[in-house]
Amino acid sequence: MGNGQNVLPWAGREEIKMAIYKVNNPIITAYQARNAATGETVVMSVFDETQAFDAAKSLSAMTEFGATGRYYGTFTPDVVGDWTVLMHEANGKGPAVKAYTVGSYGISDIGTSVEAISGAVIGDLEVDIQAVSGAIISDLETDIQTISGAVGTALADDFSGLSSGISNLDSEIDAISADIADIASPAMVG
Repeated sequence: MGNGQNVLPWAGREEIKMAIYKVNNPIITAYQARNAATGETVVMSVFDETQAFDAAKSLSAMTEFGATGRYYGTFTPDVVGDWTVLMHEANGKGPAVKAYTVGSYGISDIGTSVEAISGAVIGDLEVDIQAVSGAIISDLETDIQTISGAVGTALADDFSGLSSGISNLDSEIDAISADIADIASPAMVG
């Protein structure tokens, strides 16, 4: 199908956009033959970012996965841009088009960057949480010691007053006992 022109032979057909692929990394593209026909010669025509036919990256016959009627081919884009692949049986029937957006990074690069950023953010949050929780615990310990000291002082004052009151009560009982002992008992008449 490589006519060498910049005119796309499938003009008017809807293209299927795929995810971003990284420049200078191989892209595997797959094709399903009509009625899953096996033993077909499937042509893969690659068009670069300017939509010019790239004969060096195109295949005259894609490889079949076993005897499944499914075929694959690989090409490596060497420039950033939108690349297009046209696949069809050698007789021109069953055309399929796939478009690949090629960038200076790929989806896996984005995933790696997200993981790195996520790790850094989580690490910062863990440090912040430890600092805040340490400060809260320290404040709580200080408050508990202050309250404990105040309660201890109040109880000590109450016990001191109670002890003084008991001592005074003991003195009163002793005085009453002495007064009772001084009361003379009358003589017993018998």
